[in-house]
Amino acid sequence: MRNRKSSRVGRLFGLAGAAEAVQLEQLEGRRLLSADLAGIRLVLNADGTAEVRQWTGEHETIDGTSSGEPARFRLTANEQRFVGENDFTGVSATNWSEFLLYEDGELGVTYTDSGPQQVGSSFRMSDGYELGWMIEGVAGNSQILSFLHELPTSIAIPDLSGSWLYSSIALPTSGSAKSSTIAGAYGTLNIIDLLGNFSWKATEIGGASEGTGQIQSLSSFGLGQISGSEYFAVSNGGNMMTTVDLSYGDGLTYLSVALRRGDTLTTEQIAGEYRYGAALGGDAATRRGADLLAFESVYLKLDLDGTLTAYDLADWDEGTQTVVHSGTWSRLPEGRTVLLNYAGSGEGQLIGFGTEGETFISLRVSHENGESYVLGQGERVNKDNGSGDGGDGGDGGGGDGGD
Repeated sequence: MRNRKSSRVGRLFGLAGAAEAVQLEQLEGRRLLSADLAGIRLVLNADGTAEVRQWTGEHETIDGTSSGEPARFRLTANEQRFVGENDFTGVSATNWSEFLLYEDGELGVTYTDSGPQQVGSSFRMSDGYELGWMIEGVAGNSQILSFLHELPTSIAIPDLSGSWLYSSIALPTSGSAKSSTIAGAYGTLNIIDLLGNFSWKATEIGGASEGTGQIQSLSSFGLGQISGSEYFAVSNGGNMMTTVDLSYGDGLTYLSVALRRGDTLTTEQIAGEYRYGAALGGDAATRRGADLLAFESVYLKLDLDGTLTAYDLADWDEGTQTVVHSGTWSRLPEGRTVLLNYAGSGEGQLIGFGTEGETFISLRVSHENGESYVLGQGERVNKDNGSGDGGDGGDGGGGDGGD
C-alpha cells in the first residue's frame, strides 16, 4: 500500500497503479489515438457510491445555420470506468450523441437515449472557451460532473513551462457514502525547465506539503505521463489540464483540474459574469442537503462594487432569475485569487484565476464548522462588470443579464 502523505505528486495529475498502467497502454491505440476531445467525469450513483471515469472523443463540427443557433459537435466518445481500488471495467461508449455549443457559453447535449436533465458551459475554443463542464442528473438520483476540453493538434513539454494552479477532490470508490471521507488538495505547480522538471506545493485541511517531480512524456495531441504512471490531458489552448488517480490503496479516487496562472489581475479584470459548476463535499454538501456530494451550477455575477449574485443556471438558461446566493467578493492581495462570501449561509469560497481572468477553478469552501473540499470551474461569458458601460447583459434572466 502506498503511503498517501508521501505521494502528493499523484494528487496533482492523477496516479494510476501498475495494473491500470498496463491496461491503459493496451488501450492507447483504440481509445486515444484519434481523439480530439477529452476530459474526466465524477459520478455519484443513486445508491450513494461514487466512481471516476476518463473519456475521449472524436468529433465533427456542424455549424448553426443562422444567428443564435449553436455549433453542433457530432461525436463518438468512449470512457473507461474505475469503480474501485484497482478495479478497471474497460472501455464503453458514452450516451452522448451530440454537443450543442452556444456562443454565449451554454452547453447542451443530445443523447443516444432519453438522457438525463443537464446543464453546462461550453468548451469550444473558437468561441473563446478552453475548458467546459457539465452536470447531469438531479439530486436523489445519479449525478455526474464532467469536465470537457478540446485536445491540441501539436504540443510539447516545453509548452507547459510556467506556474500552474490546481485543485483535486478524492472520493470513495466503494461502500456507503455516509461512512466515507472526502479528501483532496489544492496548490501550485511550477514547471521549471524544458525537461519537465517541476516543484509543487499542496494544501489540505489541516496541513501543507511540497515536493518535486518530472513529466516523463507528452504526446503531440496532449496526453501526458508523470513518474508513477500518472496520466493527464492538456487542453487545446495549452492553459488547462484534467487528470484522474486511483493508486493510493485507500479506497479513494482522485480527480483534479489545473490552470495556467497569469499576471496579477485587477478588480476590473475579474468583475464580470461566469457560468460556474462544482461538486462540493463535507459540511458544504451537508448544508445543501446531501450526504456525500452536492452538485451546484450557477450563473455568477461579480459586480465592480464588490457585490455578487448567483442565479440557478438551469433557470437562467430558461429566462428565469432564481437567486441561489448573494453576498460580496474580494480580490486577495496577490491578485490571482478571489474570496466569494455568501450572505446568510456564512460560507466562503476561494477561487483562483488563470491567464487574463477568463477562467477560474474552485479551491476551498470555508464555514464556521470548518473547511470542505470542492472541485469546480467557472468560465467568463460576459464582460459586463456591473459598471453600466460594458457587456451585453447575457441571454438569460429575461435578456438583460439579471439586473
